[in-house]
Amino acid sequence: MKSIIFTLLIFLSVFIMGCEFFVVDEGIQEVVDSGNPDLCKTLEGETPAKTNTRQERCYEEVAIDQGKANICDEIEQETRRDNCLRQIAEDNKDESICENVTKESSRKSCYHEVAVEKLDVSLCKKSTFEDLCLTTIAEKKENPELCKNIEDETNRETCFLSLAKITGNADVCREHTSELKAQCIGEVAIKTDNPKICNEEQDPKIKIYCISRLSVGVKKPEYCLDASTDWDRADCLAWYASYYDDLDVCDLLDAEERPNCIKKYGEYEDDD
Repeated sequence: MKSIIFTLLIFLSVFIMGCEFFVVDEGIQEVVDSGNPDLCKTLEGETPAKTNTRQERCYEEVAIDQGKANICDEIEQETRRDNCLRQIAEDNKDESICENVTKESSRKSCYHEVAVEKLDVSLCKKSTFEDLCLTTIAEKKENPELCKNIEDETNRETCFLSLAKITGNADVCREHTSELKAQCIGEVAIKTDNPKICNEEQDPKIKIYCISRLSVGVKKPEYCLDASTDWDRADCLAWYASYYDDLDVCDLLDAEERPNCIKKYGEYEDDD
């Protein structure tokens, strides 16, 4: 319970700070429009603490507006100063600014943001989440080869899965995934609405999984008829029937196969 309360308090504090930018302070806006950060010192608040907060927010907004990191140095509050530097580093695509970010986690986030903006994988090593950084850049470039730089196997396969879906290329699944191969091929088939992807699969288990996922994913039960065996066709349509509560799809089968579909439908319903 304590950890939950602590997390909520952190979220609330971040939310409140973020909300400042949705409230227009006409005095700050005038300083931003003037382009003169020295005027931030003339702003006042109801209390000394509010005066300080208002002036520091002013420096932050002027700095970001002008893209000048040195103005952030006028900010004493660490989190605000770090956020100021991070935003300018990202906007300017300049990782050198990240070196001045005080808090380590914020500095690593800064490198991550610049890496993604510059599409520079070399900066990912300085990022908080290197694998996420590499995956994001691979997605933006639509380049599956970049996924190979990810050391963790699960994260690497997740990257290839994402790229296969983005590019609509099932070969990425077949060449680079193992645990996620079936899921990967199925999702590419759904994205492209292409049953040929399923029918080309050599592994019979992956093939029927793909056909079943595709038929449900694009709401085309007739794709189930491409399954290799009578039982697989019945099973595929039964899954579709259970998913959409439409037992009539079993009528797509001939009289001999239809009972298998109805029986399997009942098993799926019992599982629910």
